[in-house]
Amino acid sequence: MRGEVKGYLNEAELNHVKALYAGEVTMMDKWVGTFLKRVRDIGLLDRTMVIFLSDHGIPLGEHGIIRKARPWPYEELIRIPLIMRHPEGIGKGKRIKALVETPDVMPTILDFLGIKIPETVHGSSLLPLISEEKEKIRDYAYSGFFNRSWSIRDEEWKYIHWLPGPPSHPTKPELYNLKKDHEELSNLVDQESKTAKALELNLKNFVENLKAKD
Repeated sequence: MRGEVKGYLNEAELNHVKALYAGEVTMMDKWVGTFLKRVRDIGLLDRTMVIFLSDHGIPLGEHGIIRKARPWPYEELIRIPLIMRHPEGIGKGKRIKALVETPDVMPTILDFLGIKIPETVHGSSLLPLISEEKEKIRDYAYSGFFNRSWSIRDEEWKYIHWLPGPPSHPTKPELYNLKKDHEELSNLVDQESKTAKALELNLKNFVENLKAKD
């Protein structure tokens, strides 16, 4: 069940889907707890770093879409949970708001194990953030959907660049002020053209640099 909400689900049906998803989250929470209890019972929890994350979010009516039906880099799809538990209690109880990406997970694990991080790795260890040695490790976060879309965001702005696609695919760039418009409903690309151009240049330079490393 995925696609456009309009003409497919009425409000009651959409709310039912949201309730079913909430039930899935509750079930997952229960079994993660069961798993962690077992890790503790066999004596591994106090010498193991636990990292919990997902591969993507899930649209539940936002932007007119139900589930992962479009290659759209809006927050409800690309923003994911990332929870870490250091066995020594470093960072315990803290919520860190600095920008991070999933490529940072692997170098974090290597750093935790005392293994040198290869220079070819794009991500950075998050341990300096957890231990408060650094306030941030990056100024921008990037995301993309192969041959469909790219996006870049900082702590305030998010710019979306659309690649050529089917007729129904968006084409106009999008710019959102995430501090004032976290639901990404008001496209400011025309009103804030200077900000949009700067982010677009940064994004394209990032992509070109990736190509150069391949």
